[in-house]
Amino acid sequence: MKCNCCGQWIKPTLSIDDYNARAIPRLAAIDRLAEKIDFSSEGWKWTQEGERYQRLMNEQGKDEVAAGL
Repeated sequence: MKCNCCGQWIKPTLSIDDYNARAIPRLAAIDRLAEKIDFSSEGWKWTQEGERYQRLMNEQGKDEVAAGL
């Protein structure tokens, strides 16, 4: 992956196998939570499910960057 700022190549810090081992169950949990959340409600982010959903999405994003995706 290339850095957007300087164009230098960045080596991934997370292997694809490790990424998959973490991402597959996390994405399943995200899907289950999404079924329970009413995203049209303004306060969904502050519900227990909403907070967990946001935390898992943040973890997923960090892992995708670390894996070079």
